[in-house]
Amino acid sequence: MWAQTFTSGFQAENLVLDPTRIYLNWERRTQKGFGYNFAYSRAGEDYNPSIGYERRQNYTQYKASLLYGWVPEGKVLNSHRIELDAVQYNRNLDGSRETAELWLGWNYLTSSGGDGNIKIQLINDNLIDEFYLSEDTYISSGNYNFLNIDGEFSTPKGKKFVFNTGVNVGQFYDGWVNSISLSPKGTIMSKLEIGATYQYSSALFSDRNMHFKTHILRANSTLIFNTKLSFSAFVQYNSAINAILANARLRYNPKEGIDLYLVYNEGYNTDRYGFNPVLPVSSQRTIMVKYTHTLVF
Repeated sequence: MWAQTFTSGFQAENLVLDPTRIYLNWERRTQKGFGYNFAYSRAGEDYNPSIGYERRQNYTQYKASLLYGWVPEGKVLNSHRIELDAVQYNRNLDGSRETAELWLGWNYLTSSGGDGNIKIQLINDNLIDEFYLSEDTYISSGNYNFLNIDGEFSTPKGKKFVFNTGVNVGQFYDGWVNSISLSPKGTIMSKLEIGATYQYSSALFSDRNMHFKTHILRANSTLIFNTKLSFSAFVQYNSAINAILANARLRYNPKEGIDLYLVYNEGYNTDRYGFNPVLPVSSQRTIMVKYTHTLVF
């Protein structure tokens, strides 16, 4: 895959890699036996998609995955596999390593439809600049090696009630981290789906006497009136930024390839009096109408 951005007022020669993002992938997908995945990705210095979707800038990524899977017959597990993954990000500026990760994991799918995974991760992160987790908690620049364990588990999909949970514990730069997420979801009368997520994260840096913790609570719902009309809503509270974000969307889909959306977004400040001057109740409000029409030639 190849992507290139064009910026007003910036002149770039054709086939120059600076304003481009390229991705190469070679893999063998399988649930049984030996599989692999090799990938290469590069984003140039002047690659700027503007609307986001890039977690890093001006980097080169190398990734390799090896896996082996089993499909038992007449067992509790429908399939399961072990997987060894390695990924490295280099800075294009000088070719130095920015981040490297190595993890060993086990994934499974039960005969009833439940699934999950658990993995042990070894991470090396070379920070040029410090970054902040909150106003008074930060990670200093330097080279870090740390190890943690991550797991995700879900009850069978397709049921009226589904429950997901995730856990992460272990080292985190020069401290320790633990987090847990709980996500129940239910379907009522096949037309209304309601879900919620609670996530708690805590990072402790005892040598520097710093502690960061956050609570995130999400609630979402989807109401399907008929095959053409649906409504969805999403609300999130984040204690780290003292804010509530709300989103509501009405979708009208008269036929395949045509969509009309009415979207409402609003942000609320939950710690207004901690600032001078006092913050307004609403931090931002947006109402949008979006129409898409797919042309078939």
